[in-house]
Amino acid sequence: MLFLKKLFRRQTWGQGTQIRQELLMRNQLIYKDYLAGSKNAELACKYYLSEKSI
Repeated sequence: MLFLKKLFRRQTWGQGTQIRQELLMRNQLIYKDYLAGSKNAELACKYYLSEKSI
């Protein structure tokens, strides 16, 4: 039986889509709003996240 080595590498998470860039931009906006005085609860509601993830 002959086994051929795979010639391709798996893509890293988010490499095939724009999700990494979208999350980076979202996180920058969250940080900007936080520095402007927004509370964690307000940011969680605005960005549809839990307070724990902020």
